[in-house]
Amino acid sequence: MLEQGDITPTELCKLYGMASSTIYRWKKKHGSLPANERVVLEKDSDRYRSSHLLKHIKELEAMVGRTQMELSYFRAVIQQANQVYGTDIEKKFKKK
Repeated sequence: MLEQGDITPTELCKLYGMASSTIYRWKKKHGSLPANERVVLEKDSDRYRSSHLLKHIKELEAMVGRTQMELSYFRAVIQQANQVYGTDIEKKFKKK
């Protein structure tokens, strides 16, 4: 179970009531994984957090895209207004 990643050493200790040193000795002596390799378990909370963060990134990217489109639109409106009124609106109304 340990080598397949179904259980952590801590959980195995609790399940069978043994010391962690016993598990690590058994793993070293009888385990099929080389000593320098480990099984990494991803908790459900980590998976949930990762998917939540990816969703949040998508939302932020969409927000940036919408903001960029608005900015492009406003720049085009200002440029059109400059041509219609024959003045530089940005320069005229720029805050000091």
